Amino acid sequence: MSIFKVFFPVSLIFVKLSSLILDKPMQLGMIVSRENENKFSANMNEGFLKAIQHNGGRANITYNLVSTVVDVCDGVSGARAVLFLRLNQSVDAVFGSFCSAIKIPKTLPPICDKDCLSSAQVADYWDLPYFATECIDPTLDNSSIYTTSIRLYGSLTSYGSALLAFFARNNWMNCAIVNEMNNDFCKYAMTAIKKKFDGAVRVSEFLEVNNFFPDGEMAIILSKISFSARIIIVCHSNASTLASLMRSAYRRGMTDPNEYAWITLYNVYYKFDFNMLFIPWFVTNDSLARDELMQAFLSVKALTYKNYTRLPDPNTNLTRTITSKTLQLDILADSVYLYFTLVIEAMRNDEDPFSGKNILNLSRGKELENGATDKITMNLDGDRLMTFTVWSLSRDSSMFKPYLNINITDGNYTPILVGRERWGLSSRPPLDRPICDYDNKYCKNDGQPLIIGMVVFFVLLFIILIIFLVIRSFVVEQKIQNMLWKVKFSDLEFFKKNMNLKGMPKSSLLNITGERTFPHSFRDFQDTADTQGVMVALYKEMLVTVNYSSKTEVDLTKKDLVELVKAFSTDFQQMKDLQHDNIIHFIGACIETDRICFLTQYCSRGSLQQNIVQPNILKDMLADVQTPIDWTFKLSFITDLTKACRDV
Repeated sequence: MSIFKVFFPVSLIFVKLSSLILDKPMQLGMIVSRENENKFSANMNEGFLKAIQHNGGRANITYNLVSTVVDVCDGVSGARAVLFLRLNQSVDAVFGSFCSAIKIPKTLPPICDKDCLSSAQVADYWDLPYFATECIDPTLDNSSIYTTSIRLYGSLTSYGSALLAFFARNNWMNCAIVNEMNNDFCKYAMTAIKKKFDGAVRVSEFLEVNNFFPDGEMAIILSKISFSARIIIVCHSNASTLASLMRSAYRRGMTDPNEYAWITLYNVYYKFDFNMLFIPWFVTNDSLARDELMQAFLSVKALTYKNYTRLPDPNTNLTRTITSKTLQLDILADSVYLYFTLVIEAMRNDEDPFSGKNILNLSRGKELENGATDKITMNLDGDRLMTFTVWSLSRDSSMFKPYLNINITDGNYTPILVGRERWGLSSRPPLDRPICDYDNKYCKNDGQPLIIGMVVFFVLLFIILIIFLVIRSFVVEQKIQNMLWKVKFSDLEFFKKNMNLKGMPKSSLLNITGERTFPHSFRDFQDTADTQGVMVALYKEMLVTVNYSSKTEVDLTKKDLVELVKAFSTDFQQMKDLQHDNIIHFIGACIETDRICFLTQYCSRGSLQQNIVQPNILKDMLADVQTPIDWTFKLSFITDLTKACRDV
C-alpha cells in the first residue's frame, strides 16, 4: 500500500458563514489500483469545487486526500483497505475503487465485487460514507443492509426495467439470451433482466458461453436460436467473439433486420474502447469480414447507459478522448460533487455531516444538475437512477448512432424516440415469432396449395378458351349471315325470251313489268336469254348479267362456309370493291340448289371475253357477207379492242 496526501488551500473556498464552518479539514480516502494511482486527484477537486459553487460559494470547508492501492481481488483486500484508511488515516469518507486486480483466470474483467462488498461492510460498521465507483453486485441494492453505501454507477436492476420497457414498445414477448459465463456484469445484468421479464416476456433459450467459443459451438447456439426466437439478447465482454458470432449468424441468414433483432448490452465496466460501440466491425482488418460484419450489425441494437455513453461534440476541442477509463474519472468527480453537496446540506440542517447514514438518507431522491455524466438523480436506496440509450446502425450511416432514449418518467422507464428508427429498410421492428412459427406448423406446405393453384389455373384457362371459341363462332356466324355477296334467287327478275334490250334506257326497263319472268330452275335459264344469248335480270332495280354454273347443287359444310367467309373477306371483297369504267363490276352470287349463278354488271355490247375469248362471234360478225363492213370500220373496231386491252 502507498499513502499520500493532497492539501487544498482554505483561501480558495473560504466564505464567512459560521453555520457552515468545519473546525478541521475533511479527510477523504481513496481506494485505487496501481495504474490509476496518480490520475484521480484533479477529478476529485473538480467535484469538490462544483459542490461549493452549487452552494453559492458559502461554505468554509477544506479536505485532505489520502489513498491506498489494492491490486488483489480476494474479498479481503477491500476490507483491509477501509480499515487502514479509517484506523491509520482517520478518513471521514471512502471512495473507490478503480480496480485492475490480477485475477485467476486472467481473462476475467478488471472489476472485483468481492472487494467492493467487503469495503462496504467495514464502512457500514464504522458509519463511513462509502461511494462505490465500480461495484455492480445487486446485494448493494438493499440500503437496509448497506446503510452507508452510495453508487453513482447505479444498480444493474435498471437494465431489466429498461429492457422490459423496450420490449413492450416493440410488442415483444419472447426472446433468447446468450450470456457469458464467469462475468459479473453479465451475471448480474441477466439476473435482473430475467427477474423483470418474469410473467411478461418468455425466455425460450438461456445459452451460457465462454469468453471464447469455437465455430462448432457457435453453430449449435445459432441452430437453437433459429428454432426458438427472433429477438436475441447478448451479453459478452469479448468484442472479437461477439463479432464472430454476428458474422456466423449473417452467413446463416439470421441477421435480416426485418426478421431478427440482436440486442447487445454495452458494458462500460470492462474498459471497452468506445469504437466497439460506434464501429464494432473494425475489430478485424479483413475487408471482406468488415463488409459482412457491417451487414450483420444492421440487425443489432446496442443498449447503453445514456449517462456514460455519448457521441463526441464536433464543435468542442476536447483535450482527451472519452474512454471507459476517463468515464470512470468523470463518475468519481460526480461522486465527490454529490458527497460535498450532501455534507453542506447536513451542516445546514444541523445534522452530523460525518455520518454515513445521514449522507445516505439525504441522497434519497436527490437531484443535481450539471453533473460530469449528465443529470444526477438518486433513487430511494442511494443508487443513481440510470437512463438508457438504444443505438442503431442504418444502411446510409457509417457508425452506430442513438435513436431511442429510455428515461425515468414518474418512476417508470419510458422510451422516447430521438432519432430515425430503422430496421433494415423498414421502420417497424421484426416480430418476436415467425408468422408460420419456427417449425412452420402454421403454414404447412404439403403440396396441396400448389395442386389447388394448378387446378384453378387450368380451369380458368379452359374457361377462357371456351369463351374465346364461342365468341369466334358467334363472329363467324354473324359474318356468314351478313355475307354481302350472297344473293337470293327470289330477288332476281328475269325478262322474257327474245326481248331486245340493247340500247333500252334503264327507265324503260324498269317499266316492263309485264315482260318479266321468274325461272324456277336451271333449265328455265335458257328461256330468259337476250338476243345475244346473255341472260339478263333485274336485281335491286339494277340490270345484271346472270352467269350460271353447270353445277346444280353446292353442298357446303360449316367448315366450307367458314372458308368461304375467309375467301370473301379477301378475294370476293376485292372483286366487289374493284371499280373501273372498263371492268365489269362483280355484284354477287347465288348458291341455292339448282340455281347456282353469279351476277355481274350488264354490258349491252358484250364483254371483252365474249368478243375475244369466244372468237366465233367476232369471226361470224366480220365474215357476214350480208352485212358489208368496210376496212375503216374494221380498223376502228380493232383499235377499240386494242385500247380496251390496254386499259385492262
